[in-house]
Amino acid sequence: MKNKFYLIFFAVVIIILAALYFLSGVDGFFTRNIVLGGTLILALITLLSYRISANSADDQNPNKFVRGVMGATFLKFMLCIVAVGILLLATKKQLHKPDLYVMMLVYIIFSVVETLYLAKFSRMK
Repeated sequence: MKNKFYLIFFAVVIIILAALYFLSGVDGFFTRNIVLGGTLILALITLLSYRISANSADDQNPNKFVRGVMGATFLKFMLCIVAVGILLLATKKQLHKPDLYVMMLVYIIFSVVETLYLAKFSRMK
């Protein structure tokens, strides 16, 4: 079940990266470096969050799974806030707002994929 998540997740990441690459062309809608880099950072944060949650699901104590999911979600929120803060400092408050909206959409897509597989994994246990 865990390996299937990684396969599906990497397929979703590749599809999103390809779509964003073509949408952020020379006269594109988005800033290519920011959107592609942000997507990779969100993918790494989501993988870390899933890993923490999946490891806590292996325990027999159901409270450990709940604590793991909540801790991973909190960690994901904090890392995303730090990433946005770094982006704002790097662009010196001249952020192209559609870039940020696209990153929010990518975050939602990654969270949905992660949540679906964690729900399936927890039902199996």
